[in-house]
Amino acid sequence: MGEQASRRRCSPPIRWASPARRHLRKTAFSWFGDVPEVSLLRPGIERDKKPHGRASFSSSMLATNPMGKPSKAPHVGLLTPGDPSGTSRVCPPDPLSGRIRFVWFLGYYLRHLTTSALMKGEPTMTAEQILLTTVGVVVAVVLAATAAFVGSGARFRGNLRSNSGFSDCSVAPTWTGPFEYAASTDPILTEFRETYQLDRIAGTSSEIERLVRVMCWVHRLTSHAVNPTRPEEMTGLHLVRWTLEEGKRFNCWMYATVLNDALLSLGFASRLVHLCPHSDHPNESHYVTAVYSSEYKKWIHLDPDMCAYVTDEHGVPLGVGEIRERIIDQRPLLVSNTIDMAYTSMLGKPLVKSVYLWYLSKNLFRIACPARSMPGYETDFSGNVYVQLLPDGYHDEWLSEPRQGEHGTTFFCVRDPELFWAAPDGA
Repeated sequence: MGEQASRRRCSPPIRWASPARRHLRKTAFSWFGDVPEVSLLRPGIERDKKPHGRASFSSSMLATNPMGKPSKAPHVGLLTPGDPSGTSRVCPPDPLSGRIRFVWFLGYYLRHLTTSALMKGEPTMTAEQILLTTVGVVVAVVLAATAAFVGSGARFRGNLRSNSGFSDCSVAPTWTGPFEYAASTDPILTEFRETYQLDRIAGTSSEIERLVRVMCWVHRLTSHAVNPTRPEEMTGLHLVRWTLEEGKRFNCWMYATVLNDALLSLGFASRLVHLCPHSDHPNESHYVTAVYSSEYKKWIHLDPDMCAYVTDEHGVPLGVGEIRERIIDQRPLLVSNTIDMAYTSMLGKPLVKSVYLWYLSKNLFRIACPARSMPGYETDFSGNVYVQLLPDGYHDEWLSEPRQGEHGTTFFCVRDPELFWAAPDGA
């Protein structure tokens, strides 16, 4: 009796009122989905036999989908977007799907262990048991996320390898260039440079150091927002005022726009670059800035949203096309230590860098840029012209004639990387 009382004092059981039990039955750990009915009570405890319509747990459930329901058809892979007939290339199924299901059901098991006694009210669980099972659930979620991360990364690299080249130039491009870049004497760019002393921010060191200093300044202006309010004017000058005076936050498009205008005002040739995945989903993409380096005689990738650039094993900064090639060939890619991705503060720097490369592998399938790089070009999209670099074997029909987009925009598709990444005039 004394031992039992001592245990009760050290770890008081958690009891729930009847309304709490009913609420917990509906909402506790709902992010795991429904739970297979598993008897996890202590030995000697019998539970009531109330019907709940849930399937009993068995090993055969590991062969079903993650929600415990039998699959209606075998998994045959993912069809190429825009081809409901299934005649296009089919991506191979994810080999990690079975492991993900196993970890998912491990999460089911731990969740039920945590909640079964709480729902019943008796027997109650001690605080130590709650802590241990909660830690187990967290570990299961981390394992499931890791498995999904690795599996999707392999799929993204597979998409890039399947459409790796830009050699099919059998169709003459409907756009022959060149890209246009605003001069640093542009009135809006001049006001932007002088108002925020961009020359002083860039400094007088090497070219790459100046570029990185400006990128970091843009990144620190505000924090990342998933769906921010669209401003009335899409210029770097207006966006900086908007965030400093009203506390607004940016998404990747706004970050890249500010950096693009800042670099143009400093005399660099730079572009807003839209990185698009294999799918044609409008919300699955990323914006960065590409700047032409006179020192390296090539375009360099700068990501102000995540405050990162990428180099090779010798420390030479890489451009968007070079990063894509190295992901395909699995050659070394080094992410800068300046990286600061949103929502990754709990992760270590090496893991954040891996997540960033994974994110790029998803969005480097096709690349688009505005034909004119100038402040306010995307304030009103009407009449804007965009050029998109498509890999071999992807939507050949888009090459023959320009496509009309939303808001009166026009898209020209090309397969010539030399035309797309041509050096600016006078470089």
